[in-house]
Amino acid sequence: MDEEKIRLREARFKRSCDRYAQKLAAGRGALRRDGDVDAQSAKYQAGFAEVNRQRSATAEVLDRFGVPTIVRPFYYSYILALGKRDRKMWSETQLGNEGRILVSLWVSRGLRRDVLLAIAQDVLGLDLAGAEPLACASVKAGV
Repeated sequence: MDEEKIRLREARFKRSCDRYAQKLAAGRGALRRDGDVDAQSAKYQAGFAEVNRQRSATAEVLDRFGVPTIVRPFYYSYILALGKRDRKMWSETQLGNEGRILVSLWVSRGLRRDVLLAIAQDVLGLDLAGAEPLACASVKAGV
């Protein structure tokens, strides 16, 4: 069963990347300024692969913590938001503060802090334990 899931996931990945390249080649997609369709397709493929890696690693953490299936999409959204910040060229301090702000935001939405911290550590290697930035310290959940 796991081999079948992997095969289907890889086929979906290939189809998506092929469709994106065809869309660019046909002129139906927004091209980079330099018009290098091959480089743009390669960058899309690398980003798609990284998102899949993050999602799989997040699923492992969620399995370890016994998180119910119904709330998993929210944790996947969290790792995507955190991953976007990780891709930018920020200092460790800035990235840590942004990560702690995201943890506070998702905790206020009902997710578990310990699971969020474990996801950040295991998937992206970010240690977000510690005090929140002063901008968030006085904010209460639901306000």
